[in-house]
Amino acid sequence: MLADLANPLWAPFSPADARRICEHPDTPAAYVRWRELLPLLNHRYATTVGNGLTWSLREADRPIAASAELLRTWLATDDDETLDQFLLYLADASILDFLDGALPFLVSLTDLPDGPAKRSWTKAFLEPSTASLSPWPESLLVELTQSCNFACVMCSCRTDGFRPDKTMPLPVFGELMRQFAPHISTLRLNGYGESTVIPKLDAYLDCLHEFNFTGAKEIITNASGPPHLYRRMVEERFAMIVSWDATSAPLQESIRKGANFARQQETLAVLGRMVRQSPEQLVLLCTVQEANLAEVPRMPEFAARNGAGLVLFNMVKEADGSPWMDRRFDEIASRFADAQHRASVAGVQVRIPDHVGNRPLQLTGTRRTSANGCDRPWKELFVRYDLEAQPCNMFHPWSYGLLRLGHWQLDMQSRFRAVWAGRSANTYRGHINRPPRHPYCANCYWMR
Repeated sequence: MLADLANPLWAPFSPADARRICEHPDTPAAYVRWRELLPLLNHRYATTVGNGLTWSLREADRPIAASAELLRTWLATDDDETLDQFLLYLADASILDFLDGALPFLVSLTDLPDGPAKRSWTKAFLEPSTASLSPWPESLLVELTQSCNFACVMCSCRTDGFRPDKTMPLPVFGELMRQFAPHISTLRLNGYGESTVIPKLDAYLDCLHEFNFTGAKEIITNASGPPHLYRRMVEERFAMIVSWDATSAPLQESIRKGANFARQQETLAVLGRMVRQSPEQLVLLCTVQEANLAEVPRMPEFAARNGAGLVLFNMVKEADGSPWMDRRFDEIASRFADAQHRASVAGVQVRIPDHVGNRPLQLTGTRRTSANGCDRPWKELFVRYDLEAQPCNMFHPWSYGLLRLGHWQLDMQSRFRAVWAGRSANTYRGHINRPPRHPYCANCYWMR
C-alpha cells in the first residue's frame, strides 16, 4: 500500500522525513520539501512525483515553491500568469491542503494528452466550484484487491494469484464500512482484481453485518471462487455479476487466460439454480471485443440455460481506440439486434449501450451511457485497495486524493471529507460534461 521504502528508488527517504508535516499540518505548502511528502504517498503518487523530480536527490530537497520549472512542466504552460497563480495558491495553502488538493490534481494531470486541455483544467482548479454536493455518495465501490488468478487479454492485472501487498487490510475495510454503511445505498466489490482470491474473504463479508449495512450489495467475479463463498453471497442477496465473454471453452479460455470453462460453468449453473426465484440476481457481464463479436447473439441463450436473468454488454476499451468498431459497425449493430430478439424469446433481459465507439447505435431499447451525460462523480466513489479515491466504476484514472497518508494517524471521516469535496474532485466534476472532457470519458459505456 505504501511506498516501498526498502526499494532503492525510495532510498534514502524514510517515514521520519514526514515528521514535520505530521506534527505541523498547517505548515505552508510552499516551504515543504518534496522528500517530506514521499513517505505519505501511495505507489502511484510517489512514482509520479519521483518521475517529475527525475529521481534526483537534489530536486527532492527543493521546497515545492522553488520547483517552478517542474510545476510549469506539470501544468504544461508557458504562461507566467498561470504559474504565478499556482504559486500564489501554494503560498496560501497548508501542506495538508496541498496533499488533499493540488497533489491529486497534479498527479491526475499527467493523464491529460495535450497542453490546451491541461491549461483549461488548471484554470478550473484555480477557480474552484462552489456547487452543492451531497455529504455522502449513494454508492461505494471498493477494490479489495488488485490481484487476480486470471490474465485476461483486455486487462492489465497480471499477478498470477493472490498478492497480500496489493490487498486492502481487513481492519481498513472494516473502518470504511463503519464510516460509510449508515449513508450509502449500494456497495459493490470490484476492481482490477478478483475479490474471491482473498483467503479470508468471509471476514470481509462479516463486516457488513458488524456495521449493519442494509443496502444493495454487488460483486463482480470471474466465477472461480470457492463455492461456499458464492452460496453465502447469494443467500445474503448479493447481485452476482459474472464476467463471461464466450459460450465455448476455447474462446472463453483464450480471452480469460487461466479460466477453466467447465468448472466455472458448473459454478454458474449452481448459482443459477440458487437464484431461480429471482434470476435477475445473476448477471453475465460480456466485454465485447473483435475476438468474440460473433458470440453476442448467443449470450442471452447461454444465460438462460444457466439461470442468469440479465446480460450486460460492455464494449472493450483499447489503447488504439478500437478502429475495428467503426469498420464493423453495421455488423455490430446487427449482432446486437439479434441478441435482443433471442433474449426476448429466452426470457432474458439484455442491456446494450447507446453507442459503439463514437457512433450512436440506433436500436430500440439501448441504454443511455455516461458518454452522453454523466452523474457518477456526484453519486459514487471508487476506493482502491491502497485507499486512493477515484470517480467511478469504470476505473477512471483521475484521483480525488488519498484516504490514508502513510502511517499518519488521521481519522477516516476527515480524510473522506477532504477528498470528496476537495479541489481535485470538484475540478473533475466541473469538466465531466463539458469540453475539454477527459479522454477516458470519451465513449464511456457505463449504462444507466
